[in-house]
Amino acid sequence: LSGINGELRPGIVHRIDKDTSGLLAVAKNDLAHTVLASQLKDGVTLYLMEGEFTLPSLSGLEGVTIEGAADGSTKLNAVNSFNFGENTVIKNVTFKTSGSNSVRYGITSGDVVYENCVFEGKQYGYHVDNANGGTITFNNCTFYGRNALASNGTYVFNNCTFKYTYSNYNTTNIYSEATFNNCAWDSKLELYIEAGAKAIIDGEVITQRVVFISDARALESFQQSVNWKN
Repeated sequence: LSGINGELRPGIVHRIDKDTSGLLAVAKNDLAHTVLASQLKDGVTLYLMEGEFTLPSLSGLEGVTIEGAADGSTKLNAVNSFNFGENTVIKNVTFKTSGSNSVRYGITSGDVVYENCVFEGKQYGYHVDNANGGTITFNNCTFYGRNALASNGTYVFNNCTFKYTYSNYNTTNIYSEATFNNCAWDSKLELYIEAGAKAIIDGEVITQRVVFISDARALESFQQSVNWKN
């Protein structure tokens, strides 16, 4: 940029980390920069091939689509205190685990859709801390960790699979409204539902804690976690 707020500041500041791939777009003048920034702000699609990537900042952006390889070979590094923007769509990616989480303290500025995504985190698969009134939708997603859903959002899970096996914790903590359509729980479904919140499971409204056990291993672990006697 040649100038910011009236100050002469020629040159650019950029960063592409060592041993990573990246794309640097450079505007040759202020007008080109303004037009380019406008094009990138709304409706841009980022296609990712096979490999591991760090998700770029989406704060302040709207209408961004991030699409990985159809064979599921695209992996994203785990994120912490990350803003997913508004009207964002993320497809065909695996969120890796960093320590024990995939998405921790996530933030959205509006609606976000995840499609054909895998969340590998064993402790937290998806933890949203602030949804800003938006709707977060998961289509055909798989979760290996538990989920925590902030009170200021609405959540929809369609054809999702939950593989969380640490039975002494809830599968999902719900503080507003979460809808589950045609979902599968590999070993155990345990929902913590805050007072005033609700879960809708295949059309049935549930407003209190629910536990569903589907195998003997999960049953034994659950009984131990709540000091079940008989």
